[in-house]
Amino acid sequence: MFADAIEKVTGYTRPVNTILRTYGSKQVIASSATLFFVNNQAEALTCKHVTRWLGMAEQLNQQYQLFKQELRSITHSAQQLALEKKYGYTNGQVVQMKTTFVDCVNSMSGFTCWEHPDADLALIKFHGFEKILYQGHASFPSASTTVRPGNQLCRIGFPFTAFNNYRYNEQQDDIEWTPTGIPSTPIFPIEGMVTRYLPQQGIEMSTPGYPGHSGGPLFNNQGTVTGIQTATRHLALGTFPDQVSLNNPGGIAEWKGQAVAHLGQCISHELITSFLKDRGVYFSTEPS
Repeated sequence: MFADAIEKVTGYTRPVNTILRTYGSKQVIASSATLFFVNNQAEALTCKHVTRWLGMAEQLNQQYQLFKQELRSITHSAQQLALEKKYGYTNGQVVQMKTTFVDCVNSMSGFTCWEHPDADLALIKFHGFEKILYQGHASFPSASTTVRPGNQLCRIGFPFTAFNNYRYNEQQDDIEWTPTGIPSTPIFPIEGMVTRYLPQQGIEMSTPGYPGHSGGPLFNNQGTVTGIQTATRHLALGTFPDQVSLNNPGGIAEWKGQAVAHLGQCISHELITSFLKDRGVYFSTEPS
């Protein structure tokens, strides 16, 4: 049902790969998010919580560099403890984070992010590139088109991290990208039915989005983008009975725990296109 649409949308959907390290650990932790391009001018949409990571990464890395500079002049453990307290470093605290955009543009001098004031939505514009590395771009429904409960839609993203082109450089006490290894993660689609259209929250889906789907496009079987995956809602269904055990000879079930429905939450194309118009960004729409 979605095979052709997935092939089409995959052409302009890309992973945002992140590596991080916590204080006192040499282990590198990897994760991904998703963005997709809305035109051929290297302008892409993702979630606001993804662009917040980008800003946080720069701040974390600068602070850790300052910490390492001061650490070089320390000779006693008591001084190191005082320095750790100054920077707020304890075991498990994230101290380094680095992010790369995979197969978006051939090179860049930087990028700019604009965040929606209310919704979990952001625009990224790449600068200083010579060539785009994606194919095609998103096309949105016309203004008169409304997503309805019962519509079958699909999302794609990068939830199952497979890239390994990174390492911990012990000599430099740094995490870094490497020219070898697997640079990306296979794209993963997940379909579902629209359960509710919530004016304040957007489109609710019968299936959840997974970590790594954040920022990925929601689309129909024609490949028209109707939304963007932002979160998974966990709605309680009430208590449910535990299994009847031998210690309960009367056969009365014991009620324990709660059942939970995991539902995808997506921003609608109406909000997306309004945001793009406000930013003066070119985008395409399908005819009614």
